[in-house]
Amino acid sequence: MPNFDVQTVQIIVLALVAVAVLLQVILVIAIFAGVAKMGKTIKEEVEDMHSSVMPMVYNARELMANVTPKIETTVDDLAVVVHALRTQSKEVETVGTEVLERLRRQSSRLDTMMSGLLDTVDKTGAAVADAVNRPVKQISGLLASAKAVVESLRETTAPPPHAPQPPRSHGDRDLFV
Repeated sequence: MPNFDVQTVQIIVLALVAVAVLLQVILVIAIFAGVAKMGKTIKEEVEDMHSSVMPMVYNARELMANVTPKIETTVDDLAVVVHALRTQSKEVETVGTEVLERLRRQSSRLDTMMSGLLDTVDKTGAAVADAVNRPVKQISGLLASAKAVVESLRETTAPPPHAPQPPRSHGDRDLFV
């Protein structure tokens, strides 16, 4: 076994440290190269994405620029239509209210006229009935009195021979109506 002195060990340790530092430098350079390559790739991807996304963004901006006035015009037209509909619905409501009020007045007037007509018909009917009934009662009374006279004259004449005569009473003549 060889005998290593302190100086040899120091040189060996120093050589190992130098190799480790050299390996670290190589590793750092490799990492730097990988990061640089990755940065370049990312930059290319971003540029690709930028070149494919930006036309869509420009198209969207252009579309919004073209559509915005049309949307504003449509909204304005819709506001005008809604305003016109409100106005017309108010007019229809006013006309409907007016028609209902007129209908109410006419039905009240018709009710008053019909009530008056029926009252007049009822009064006329009562007057006609009274005008007809009074003479009929008078004629009926005259006929009844004529009948009573005829019967009283019959009683004074000779009774039939075979019929028995009921007893007379003076109160029977007073019962005549």
